[in-house]
Amino acid sequence: MVVRIVPSRLYYAAIRINPTVMVQDLGLDDSQTFAEAQGLTNKTYLVLLTMPGELPMPGMRWCRYTIEPIGTSLRNAVPESGITADMVVPIAPNTDHARGHEPVHPSSSFPFPNCYHWIDNDVVVRIRVPPCGGFEHDGAIRLSVKERSALIRKFEGDYDRIGDFVRNLQPRSCQCSEEADVQDVSDPIIGGCSTQELSEAYRRYAEEEAVMSSSPLARLLSRRSDSVSDSDRASASAAKGACSANPLDSDFVNLFGQATDPANGLIPLVDCWLDIDKHLTAETIPSPDELETEVEQVVEIIKRGIARRLLSERQARARMQSVLLHIGHHIRMIGSKQIVPFALYKMRQVWKIVGSAVLLPLTRNMWAGPLIFVHRLQHLAMVAAARHRV
Repeated sequence: MVVRIVPSRLYYAAIRINPTVMVQDLGLDDSQTFAEAQGLTNKTYLVLLTMPGELPMPGMRWCRYTIEPIGTSLRNAVPESGITADMVVPIAPNTDHARGHEPVHPSSSFPFPNCYHWIDNDVVVRIRVPPCGGFEHDGAIRLSVKERSALIRKFEGDYDRIGDFVRNLQPRSCQCSEEADVQDVSDPIIGGCSTQELSEAYRRYAEEEAVMSSSPLARLLSRRSDSVSDSDRASASAAKGACSANPLDSDFVNLFGQATDPANGLIPLVDCWLDIDKHLTAETIPSPDELETEVEQVVEIIKRGIARRLLSERQARARMQSVLLHIGHHIRMIGSKQIVPFALYKMRQVWKIVGSAVLLPLTRNMWAGPLIFVHRLQHLAMVAAARHRV
């Protein structure tokens, strides 16, 4: 049995987006966002795993991976890019191709007779690492390095056609880009927040929830930082900045793909299986274009969730400021109508504003000291007055 932390490259796999975990990882756990994520109908897609984006490490939560979704029809044309529907290569046993491309042959019998590799069709995803074990490769279907090289060669003529199209399009596209530059592009508003506000909030949440790295240590340090003092946090931040300022250190991290990436939280998080025949049939393989649509839907849900969390934080701050202003107003009234010790007066006002149900246990302990102090002063005053009369 061959089990690895992450799937090896050039294996065919079945994947499905997991939107609920994506929103939870960003701390977007409000009921509406969670319900929207659960309400998505996510299909299972057939893909070729082409290249991992980071070195497999024990305990990693996911692995960034470049994949190529597989279609069961000719490619959807993209006229503005010069891509035509016939730019595909069949996967044996499929031999149907209008332009005569020979099929590629996987290492073992491919279970679906109607599949194609599409040109220029790669996507980056995050493959979830199972909490126990890894990925079993026994019986999985692989495209050999030789066949992979043959696939690339088969697309060479198509890439030449795309290149010719782009070169002929350049003068006109430059003129169009100049016209687009002078157009006024307004900043869209989502949930009462501008794109800039959402971007800044997303970056903060990604750092707080430690989704900028797949390392389990990143999340552990993020959670422990909640109990660290401001001075310690500042020292750690300064040390981190000094380390990141060293290009040799950052290059070393990038060699292993472990450098932090703010975009991680928006990269599709997928469950992955190598036993493709147990998760798909020839009739249920969806189009690669549907995967793109699903990704866009998840990103929109995340945007709305960020807007809700941001607005909730603003409302909480506004309520806190209102309470503090209320307390300050009453404290300034000391001496105007009643004369009481400052600490005792403050506690009485907090009691009136917040309520006895919350502060009762705490106030019982806090009142004991000031009351004893007041009674002691009264006793001393009475003793002094008696002595003065004598």
